[in-house]
Amino acid sequence: MEQMQCPHCMGAVPRGAKVCTGCGAEISYGTPKGAIALAILLPIFIATKAAAYAHAQWQIGLPVQIGTFVILLCAGLYLCRRVYANRVNFKRRYYQ
Repeated sequence: MEQMQCPHCMGAVPRGAKVCTGCGAEISYGTPKGAIALAILLPIFIATKAAAYAHAQWQIGLPVQIGTFVILLCAGLYLCRRVYANRVNFKRRYYQ
């Protein structure tokens, strides 16, 4: 099994673990929630603008909006998945 090193305690942690056994840091994998939110909100904004333009020019706003949204949403989520495929984040809370 592949081992990672915790940046807080420098202890060995097996890949797939949820918590570091040395210091108790929480481990998260994959795409951060902010990137997913951006991958959803940005296509909504762009599709709305594209629909307004298409409706003003050719009176076909809704099909353009739906098509643009679906294509950009799929592309954005796929890109997030590829970019953050190997992301590992160690988060430790320090109590005083």
